[in-house]
Amino acid sequence: ATLGRLFSIRALLISIGQVLGALLSFKLADCLGRRNSLLILNFFGILNAFSGKLSTYLLSYEVFFAFEFLSGLLFGFWAIILPLYFFEISSINFRGFVSILGNQFSYTLGIIGAIALGSRYLLGTDDLWYLVHSGLVLIPCAASFGLLFAAESPAHLYINKNNKEEAEKVLISLRGSKNTDLVKRELEELEKEKISKKKPNFFHLFTRKSQRHSLFLVLIMQLCQFFSGITLVN
Repeated sequence: ATLGRLFSIRALLISIGQVLGALLSFKLADCLGRRNSLLILNFFGILNAFSGKLSTYLLSYEVFFAFEFLSGLLFGFWAIILPLYFFEISSINFRGFVSILGNQFSYTLGIIGAIALGSRYLLGTDDLWYLVHSGLVLIPCAASFGLLFAAESPAHLYINKNNKEEAEKVLISLRGSKNTDLVKRELEELEKEKISKKKPNFFHLFTRKSQRHSLFLVLIMQLCQFFSGITLVN
């Protein structure tokens, strides 16, 4: 019963972290930029990768719970900022594909990989389970190295930083100097988005009919996910 209670607390902490991370993600992304936000999150992801070994060394499940809450928090941030970054740097014609590839597809691969590595035939033993956590350090390290050479989101530069010249340079580097029409078109789209951008309000989800409809669809999709059994697998 005690072990089951501990697993329940762990799952609760991860869920709370995910919700907080998702709610605060746009604040972080708008303040620091999409690229810089991901670099900071990757740094904490590297620290979090050693949580399993640290909690084993200290013989403290409280430390493990704290890092599990951090895991949920980081996932909440990543789940919003990463697909947003992919969406904003990709070409208009490929944004849907890139967003799915950078979010749902990679998420599914991560679940499959974690389940496979965590099986009792591989690393799911009392002596090796922490290696599943520690092995995750390779992902944020590789991502951080790639982000050092990546461009900032042109949408962030244009809308949030009001830097049209830098946004245009980034778009030219991403689309190529020959695709001037495409760059011009995207700049026009960014200008329209900048003009129409309004400060988000949480209560608009319930008071505006269009957003209530979107909220209803999201809730239905999440319920379908829960009843599919994927939450139990996680």
